Amino acid sequence: MKIDPHLTPKHSTWLVILLLASIFAGGCGAEEKAAARKATDAEIMKASQALAPIKAQLKQALVSSMQEHGPVKAIDACRLEAPEIIQAAAANGFEVGRTSTKLRNADNAAEGSLATWLEFHQSTPNSDVKHAEILPDGKVLYAEPMFVAPVCLSCHGENIPTEVKSELDRLYPNDQAIGFKENDFRGLIWIKL
Repeated sequence: MKIDPHLTPKHSTWLVILLLASIFAGGCGAEEKAAARKATDAEIMKASQALAPIKAQLKQALVSSMQEHGPVKAIDACRLEAPEIIQAAAANGFEVGRTSTKLRNADNAAEGSLATWLEFHQSTPNSDVKHAEILPDGKVLYAEPMFVAPVCLSCHGENIPTEVKSELDRLYPNDQAIGFKENDFRGLIWIKL
């Protein structure tokens, strides 16, 4: 290999920088391609099936608490039991969460694709479109829209009973998750597996 005699150390430094930049740029492109890959039908079905029993448990916890204790005590079904149900899903290797543009708990704020999907549903609030993508780490992120059911209105509706509103104000002083009507888009429930 011959070295060009006109190549100065300054030129060599720039060549090394350009070489490294091209290597790193190639690597970033691969990550972007991985992030952009759409989930297959089989991956979507697996995620949907994994999420279904979790959704059923969350609903059952709320409905049971409402029937047995009334709406004030039912707040604990969402505040305490829901995180326990979601945590139990982690034992199966799943990460599960809920998010919305009108949050009760700021820890549930959406990021990345979830934020994009929330924006989609804000502009098309009656859409029941489900979302899925493959993340750079190879996991499937799957989300379904949640709509306000009659059982939700005691805590999330337009006419919240005074005793419920007082308890919500005490627990969630920055609560934004109110003012909904039946069948309004409430947010997304998601699973990562």
